[in-house]
Amino acid sequence: MRAAKAIVLVAGLLLSLSVFAEQPKKGEKQKGPTMVELMEQKKYQEAATLGEQFIKANQADFGVYYNLALAYKNLKDYPKALSNAELAAGMDATSVLPYELEAAVYHEMNQDDKAAESYEKGLVVDPTNKEMLYTLGHLYEQRKEMAKAMEKYDQLVALDPAYRNVAYDVGVMLQENGDPQKALTYLDKAKAAAPDNDDVLLAIAQSQLKLQDYAGAAETFQQFLKITKKEAYKVAMMQNMAFCYFKAKDYAKCAETAEQILQARPNDEKGLFFKAEALFAQDDCAKAVPAANDLLAVSKDNGKRLPVLKGICECSYKGKKFKELASYGEQLLAIDPNDDAVLLHMATAYQEMKNNRKAVEYYKKFIAVTKDADLKAKAQKNVRQLGG
Repeated sequence: MRAAKAIVLVAGLLLSLSVFAEQPKKGEKQKGPTMVELMEQKKYQEAATLGEQFIKANQADFGVYYNLALAYKNLKDYPKALSNAELAAGMDATSVLPYELEAAVYHEMNQDDKAAESYEKGLVVDPTNKEMLYTLGHLYEQRKEMAKAMEKYDQLVALDPAYRNVAYDVGVMLQENGDPQKALTYLDKAKAAAPDNDDVLLAIAQSQLKLQDYAGAAETFQQFLKITKKEAYKVAMMQNMAFCYFKAKDYAKCAETAEQILQARPNDEKGLFFKAEALFAQDDCAKAVPAANDLLAVSKDNGKRLPVLKGICECSYKGKKFKELASYGEQLLAIDPNDDAVLLHMATAYQEMKNNRKAVEYYKKFIAVTKDADLKAKAQKNVRQLGG
């Protein structure tokens, strides 16, 4: 998406040229429209003819040469357009207009290397020209000359990070190119220039996520929610916040955020999942098990079902609720038959319930998969004692 946007921007900016309003005044006997009027009426050949007449009469100035170059550009007579633009540049060393026109001509000729050279000449005249810096940066980016592009972007960001959202644009580009740390340096400048821009905050949070700064990302998502008017984004951002709080081991805030998700969207699977997982992480089995059951009632996603089933099994084992453990353990092992911790819990549960046959079955399954030599030896001893 961004590459296509850059091409459109470059093409649009290269072609957004206007006539120069000044030109020699006509003598009293000279009648008819001026060059400017002819150009505005898109009568480019007539404008060119009039311009050539001014030159023959030694009345040509900067405006005549510039407008003549523009007329020839529109007539697709590129050599004459370039030669007149060069003459215009020679008559006013302080104007960047001839170089912008040259760049537009070269762009139409598919010579963007020459277009870039023309912009560079214009920036020698006016190094603070924001539009030229912006356009040239995009042109270099389009040409995959990233070092040159970044040079122009850095100059523009130093002048005005808010200009055409350039700091944000560069930050997103760097993020997409796999450099989230450098992206943040630009995105922070974009935020300073426009603190209420929710797109900037979202890009910052995405970079923080890539850097595994989960606490920072959660805070940025929170800032996003405070200012955004994009209602459709809010639940997704809260889901991201819950994830970040969980990864940052801030389980209380994770559970709190999950509740906010469920208030906005009851039975949201991610909300139910993070609520259960946060409560399990806080060792609050009394609240975690019902929350996990809520998730199991609506979700068919084994990626979510497996960890909450594991949490229920751990709570059941700690609470010595062996019948419950056996029921949930069967569901878990249907998804992951080689979970050695649950296999051992199941064997222990059946042994406690005096079901020696099932206990032996699960001890043997545990023995087949475990890599813990001590636990394996103890399980083998239990099998022998149970007659297996």
